[in-house]
Amino acid sequence: MSESALQRPPVDAPDPLPPDFRPGAELIRLCPWKMSFILLGIALGLGLTDFLLQATVHPGERMPLAFLAAITFPQYVVLVPFVPAVLFLADRFPMGPGRWRRSLPAHALASLAFVFVYGAAAVAVCDYLLAPLTMPTEQLPRGYNDYVFGLRRVVAVYGVLWIGLYWLIVGAHHTLFYLRRALQRDHEAADLALRALRLEAGLAQANLHALNMQLQPHFLFNTLNAISVLAAKGERVETVRMIGRLGELLRMSLGNTAQTVSLSRELEFAQRYLDIEQVRFHDRMAVRFDVAPDTLGAQVPSMILQPLVENAVKHGLSRKRGAGRIEVRSRRAVHTLELSVRDDGPGFGGAPAGGRTGVGLVNTRARLEQLYGADGFELYRGDAPGGGALVRITLPLRVGSADEDAPAVPVIALEAV
Repeated sequence: MSESALQRPPVDAPDPLPPDFRPGAELIRLCPWKMSFILLGIALGLGLTDFLLQATVHPGERMPLAFLAAITFPQYVVLVPFVPAVLFLADRFPMGPGRWRRSLPAHALASLAFVFVYGAAAVAVCDYLLAPLTMPTEQLPRGYNDYVFGLRRVVAVYGVLWIGLYWLIVGAHHTLFYLRRALQRDHEAADLALRALRLEAGLAQANLHALNMQLQPHFLFNTLNAISVLAAKGERVETVRMIGRLGELLRMSLGNTAQTVSLSRELEFAQRYLDIEQVRFHDRMAVRFDVAPDTLGAQVPSMILQPLVENAVKHGLSRKRGAGRIEVRSRRAVHTLELSVRDDGPGFGGAPAGGRTGVGLVNTRARLEQLYGADGFELYRGDAPGGGALVRITLPLRVGSADEDAPAVPVIALEAV
């Protein structure tokens, strides 16, 4: 993984909350027209409700509908310009831990000032400006010609309601603020978790790729070494045959870029490798595949069997006088898949110190840890009952489908002698 990929994960970073974030000002700045239409709609809705109440509660007074409309709808429309002012005060004096002593008295005084200023504006528009337009002045109810009396009347009737309205706006402001901050924190936490997962996955992918690149030259070097031995002996036919089989094996290896493949595909790859070794050993090597049919579609790490059979050939059959035998076995349990490779060579106890723990087994364990975690698999290596070496891998069972173009491997089959 490149350094730039580590520094800049492929995730859009969230916009952080500035320390002086003001949700009221932010709301008005981001959508002034939308905010205006929403407030105007709420004001008209409240005005309609007040208009219907005035028309139905006092039907005997027979007030003209135009007069009722003049003293109800404008009263709430006048409220709209005061909402940004209240939001500004809520931004200026936020309520919260450690701020009560400063903010609470400020909002208490502001709510009283709101009642008188808003009341003065409402009386001026409704009682003093619009009401006289709907009916003769002498027919207006008492107080609609006296501004001071009208102001005292509306403050006495609606003062408590308007104080509650002020605190409702402040409460909505703080609800928006804390909700936005909580959502922002959740978004940042989820984003950090996603970055960590993607970074971890990228590092794991890079490690797997590095392990695969380590494994492929390893078996290629051993195969080329075997070819050079045959060429030195002058066995031209066998050398040509082994080079051809090596080409087939390399095509399979280079054509596979997935980290996991079906077991049928993995068995084919292992068989191609053993075909190469068969040219070298002739009748000294017998190979037996004991493969349960219900395991062919199981997903296994790519090139997981090849280092095991290579280990069996190099440290088992090569160190044994006479003919030798290799057995590849697979079995399926409820939730696990068991793969094993066994030879009848000297075993782990008869090998030189460190002779059977080279690149193959070390690489295999490292790849399994990357794919399944340290506790997600079992890798056993030791002497087999009756002699020889046994390597057994137990993996979580992940069933796909057997590759259609992969040759079927018989259950108790393929004894190459």
